[in-house]
Amino acid sequence: MTNTTSNKSVESDTVENAANFYNRKVLELFDSFTLNDFKRLMSGEVLVLRVKNYIKKDICKKLIENLYSKSNLFERFSFAKTLDVFKIGINFSETCINHSLLDKYFDEAGKTQRFLRELQSPYLCPIDKVRLDLDSIWKYGAVIPTMYGRRMFGGFYRSVEKGGQLPPHQNDLNEETTNKADFSPKIEFAQNVFLDFPDAGQVGEFQVWDHMPGYADAIDTLIKDNKTEQFVLEKELNDLDSKPSVIIKPEIGDLIIFRPKCIHRVNEVKAGRRVTSCFHFAYVNDNEPLRCWI
Repeated sequence: MTNTTSNKSVESDTVENAANFYNRKVLELFDSFTLNDFKRLMSGEVLVLRVKNYIKKDICKKLIENLYSKSNLFERFSFAKTLDVFKIGINFSETCINHSLLDKYFDEAGKTQRFLRELQSPYLCPIDKVRLDLDSIWKYGAVIPTMYGRRMFGGFYRSVEKGGQLPPHQNDLNEETTNKADFSPKIEFAQNVFLDFPDAGQVGEFQVWDHMPGYADAIDTLIKDNKTEQFVLEKELNDLDSKPSVIIKPEIGDLIIFRPKCIHRVNEVKAGRRVTSCFHFAYVNDNEPLRCWI
């Protein structure tokens, strides 16, 4: 009897502590976000900025219909061919691991961006909507930048299909650039707009840890040893359970913004699909535009 009560008490404390951490670290908004909201994320006061109903559910349904109106648009990541995770277009991280993709990345960037925009017509492409909203709140605007003197890709779509997941990983543009970069993020952010999401009980949750271990060692190991599906060093994975994190089950129409240098993951999708529009963006300093790319 005593042991049972004690276990329940510990479990209750754990749940309460997790809830308190969530409430402190996730800023939940409705429809839109302001500069002050964004600055709370910049400062580290909050770990995640979540905007519910950022895009209306009926519009998300139309956007999904447009995305899947043509076959064979989605393809697997070049460095994760066994994962049931698909995307439209090349992202810059792929070129970090496979340098032969770099010219193709730049050559296709503008063409793919126009195609995605036209594909969503007459609706506003969610990639453009987020960038325009950032442009409207930031004094110096938000732009699609150049890297190595060539225009980057401004955003893409990703689908995690049944059985798919994204294991714990980090992103850090400063460590992914192999030559002299055109800009260096002081703070890097990632954003996802959720256009489709599995039904209740079919998971696909987003988890992010309040933990930013050194990324350079991980990316060096990844490239050197060709460990194409190990995104965080083993020593960090072994210690993750001791680090605080938040788990979010997004809803269709949500916008989520966070710092991707924090270790994050997508839990397994057991049915349906998890479709998002995505890009990363960088704060360089107070007197320059935000840079938006994928």
